[in-house]
Amino acid sequence: MLPLEWRNVDFASGEVHIDAGASKNGEGRVFPMTDDLRTLLRAQWAEHLRLAKAGHLFPQVFFREVADERGGAKRPR
Repeated sequence: MLPLEWRNVDFASGEVHIDAGASKNGEGRVFPMTDDLRTLLRAQWAEHLRLAKAGHLFPQVFFREVADERGGAKRPR
């Protein structure tokens, strides 16, 4: 799930699409969002929008903020 990108998340249909080659067996998958997953993805989307306003655009759903040096400014990765 770590390489999941926003293009694979469809809130309107309530589905998450996994690209062919990204799963263990190499086949693409589509699965429905549970309520818990939708809540998690909505929270990630809110953070994505916050970072986009600050000029950080990342296609990945899951990321972390790290600094290049100790005490330096943190950036999403």
